[in-house]
Amino acid sequence: ELDSKEGIYNALIQYRTGDMHSPKVNQVEALTLAVKEFVDSIEEHRTPLTSGIDGLEVVKILEASDISIKGKGKFITIS
Repeated sequence: ELDSKEGIYNALIQYRTGDMHSPKVNQVEALTLAVKEFVDSIEEHRTPLTSGIDGLEVVKILEASDISIKGKGKFITIS
């Protein structure tokens, strides 16, 4: 329960033992990487790693998820 300062403090503190490695992760805009991959695929005369069909499938999933959420978890068939 987080009904006191002590409860909040305890929830925020995590104890662990052992070593930890935290690699640096480059902060790059996802759309920048997608556009670069697309341009590279054109220059290299190859199929991109993700295609327009892949993008369409993602949009279908997102739309179905939105409908399901609005329907309180209603099962949605994706065609």
